[in-house]
Amino acid sequence: MIDREIIIKFKQGTLRINGGPATTQHPEREVEVNGYTVKLINVPEVDRPGIESLEYCPYYDNLSEIMLLEETEYQVLIEGAPDAEFTPSSGNLFRRMRFDLEGKTAGILNFKSYAGKSFLGIRTWHGTGRYPLR
Repeated sequence: MIDREIIIKFKQGTLRINGGPATTQHPEREVEVNGYTVKLINVPEVDRPGIESLEYCPYYDNLSEIMLLEETEYQVLIEGAPDAEFTPSSGNLFRRMRFDLEGKTAGILNFKSYAGKSFLGIRTWHGTGRYPLR
């Protein structure tokens, strides 16, 4: 079984969010979301938000095109930015792994019950980027 994953390249590095095993397979593709190229690996394209851990929903009004579920744990890896932090202060949303990963930041992201329409902010010594999610 193949995991669901999104990959977003940003100025400082690469953000990878893994949504765990997929129940069905979907073609790998790249889409443009708010000026960022997002690689979708085994992520379904849906007409309206559903129940998959990661979804691409380009047609539903007032929501981000990249959909994540509340109360779901996501494995996160930020490559190229060992000093990366999520913003605003997300002590309850992100649990950083305490391993020396040579230029990488890894951990578990869980929006609890308040994902809503949001941006995932990543701050590094280069500055802060905001990436749209729901």
